Amino acid sequence: MLNRREALPAIAGLVALSAAALAGCGSGSSGTSADASGITTVKVGVMPIAALAPLYLGVRKGVFEKHGLKLEPQVTQSGAAIVPAVVSGQQQFGFGNPVSLMTARDKGLPIKIVAQGSEAGPGESKDFEGVIVAKDSPIRKPADLAGKTIAVNALNNIGGLLISGALQKQGVDPKTIKFMEIGFPDVNAALAAGRVDAAYQTEPFLYQAKQSGDRVVLHQYPALADRITIANYFTAEQFAKQNPKVVKDFQAAMNESLEYASAHPDEVRTIVTTFTKIPAEAAAKMTLPGWSATLDPKANGLDLVGRLAHEAGLIKRQPDFGELIAS
Repeated sequence: MLNRREALPAIAGLVALSAAALAGCGSGSSGTSADASGITTVKVGVMPIAALAPLYLGVRKGVFEKHGLKLEPQVTQSGAAIVPAVVSGQQQFGFGNPVSLMTARDKGLPIKIVAQGSEAGPGESKDFEGVIVAKDSPIRKPADLAGKTIAVNALNNIGGLLISGALQKQGVDPKTIKFMEIGFPDVNAALAAGRVDAAYQTEPFLYQAKQSGDRVVLHQYPALADRITIANYFTAEQFAKQNPKVVKDFQAAMNESLEYASAHPDEVRTIVTTFTKIPAEAAAKMTLPGWSATLDPKANGLDLVGRLAHEAGLIKRQPDFGELIAS
């Protein structure tokens, strides 16, 4: 399903980085610290995208402090880059797309999903991501993407996989697509400069692209299912075994924050401006991700993602969610 020239080096890179990280984490140090009041500080790998709003909102509302945690967000551009940092213990938790997490686990890397991150759907009106083209592009419909170059924030992740799945469902051979890795904040400029024919984009940058005249030509998630998990929070299995209370506290705080964000969209739009550098006007009008504290592979489309990843050859076996998801 994916272009193998792009996917296989990405898998190798993820595994090599994570394996090296794993080799260096034998000291058993948890990487956490607790102050005199009993508050434990943990580092969390994040990205500068709207989907992270519940975490930042939870910090502002004191949810994590209530559960005995102080968070130190560590910003990067993709979940695949966060995996090695979490496995090595440099970060205690991370935010990443489930394809990267399934791939890592399939290769024997000890990670555990601990909470939902974000969801798409149902329907195009609630799709906070999509494949965009420049306003003057001749590409008008999904079929026109055949043979084109599409930017994704990371190779071998959920963007490329589900774009390929959606195109295949609409009669386009995904093997004709070339994917190029470009971070979300840089995608709009790359599209304007003609470096790529189309691009996978997310909020809040998707709204800015639309405002400049760029057009969405493919909503990949609604084309495949009503609800699909786009990201999860995760930790290293070793950290979970050594720090079960910290993990339980993080799960409880994250779930509370997810539910709060889902119920308070106006507060979400305000908090997004503090960590994405997006103007308030754009934050007020962009399409928000979906958030839920329910971590159910069937209900949230994780099983679909796993099946597509298996069919694409990104993982050798269907994910064992009892193994992948922390209890």
